[in-house]
Amino acid sequence: MMFRIVPALLALSLVGAKGGCFEELIAEMRFVNSTGSDLCVSLNVSDPDCRTDIKAHTTARWHPECAKQQSITVVISVRETGTVIYRRTEPCIDWEDADATFIIKRLDGEYVVTDSMPAEP
Repeated sequence: MMFRIVPALLALSLVGAKGGCFEELIAEMRFVNSTGSDLCVSLNVSDPDCRTDIKAHTTARWHPECAKQQSITVVISVRETGTVIYRRTEPCIDWEDADATFIIKRLDGEYVVTDSMPAEP
């Protein structure tokens, strides 16, 4: 009798996991680069690969796949110098819920990045 209950419980837990924090999402992100510099989006500061290039004066999109509660770090850097101008880590679901949009400008020689995320505590 015990052996029939265990498979049933296992099946229920797998169904629950699929709808829970392991559910795969595609977090759509939009980057509006109004600067004269090419930019790079990566997953962390030490990531040598640019996941998305953002050419000067263009808009780019990036669609990382991730689990609902998986933390995603978005790093924006200046392509030419490697200077990091933005870094933020949030769960994938938060990026998706905020319809993540990044506006990159240059004011008085400084890069300014605003995003659609709620303010950090």
